[in-house]
Amino acid sequence: MRLPYYAVGFLVVVAVFGLIAPVSAENILVNGDFEDTSGTFPTGWSNSSSSTSQHTGIAPGSTTAAYVDSATNGTLGQSFDTLGPQWVVDFYFATEFGTDRGLDLNIQMPSDPYIHVVVNSAGRIQLYNGIPAESGSGWQTLTTLDGIVQASVDDDSSGDFSSAGDTLNVHHMRLEGRDFGTSSAEYDVYLSDANSTTFSHSVLGLTAFQNAASTPLGAGIDAVTFPTLYGNGSFVVDDVVVVPEPSTWALGLLAVVGLALFRRWYAH
Repeated sequence: MRLPYYAVGFLVVVAVFGLIAPVSAENILVNGDFEDTSGTFPTGWSNSSSSTSQHTGIAPGSTTAAYVDSATNGTLGQSFDTLGPQWVVDFYFATEFGTDRGLDLNIQMPSDPYIHVVVNSAGRIQLYNGIPAESGSGWQTLTTLDGIVQASVDDDSSGDFSSAGDTLNVHHMRLEGRDFGTSSAEYDVYLSDANSTTFSHSVLGLTAFQNAASTPLGAGIDAVTFPTLYGNGSFVVDDVVVVPEPSTWALGLLAVVGLALFRRWYAH
């Protein structure tokens, strides 16, 4: 007995998405999980001022992570070919709150604009908005995420969060950008509770960019960096993933085409 065409169509949609997912999920970073320790750590990354050292892995299944030391005033970073107009940056982190900030992330674009995300001294997630025409320029607090980030503590000042007496709180964060290269460029921030992999919190449709006079911005992103400046607390990052994100309309179009083809096949 033949399946109803809508059931066949559903299977086609699943198959199409299944074929696309592995391609879109390929990390374009070199050694984004920091597991390659064969060279000078961290292999594949720039490590200005020797800011970064090995730390026990903090992501699920990880053995090695990157500890970014606030005392160095350096930067952990990696550049890549421009990726857009849709993209995803995903990583795990544990952070002190510091005297000004702890975790500090820059997602850079060609010709200088970038997305600037920090965890400040009160544990609040902030973005820097440098577009003069928009209200609230300067640091903007994502108030809906207040109280979510829990501090890690290097109790014995040994340069890690894994010694006896230390406190390790690991969070999972993701940023998803879309429509870069147009005046509609925006991004979403997703965050887990401490020591969870699940994104339980989100803020959508953000348009805060540093060093940007106006939109449209560049057609994508071309680097991720984790600097330690301005009295930062130290932090650990792990499993840093940068991938292209297929646009929703393109996936939908493929699904519709697949369904139409199978309806035609079914009719014969």
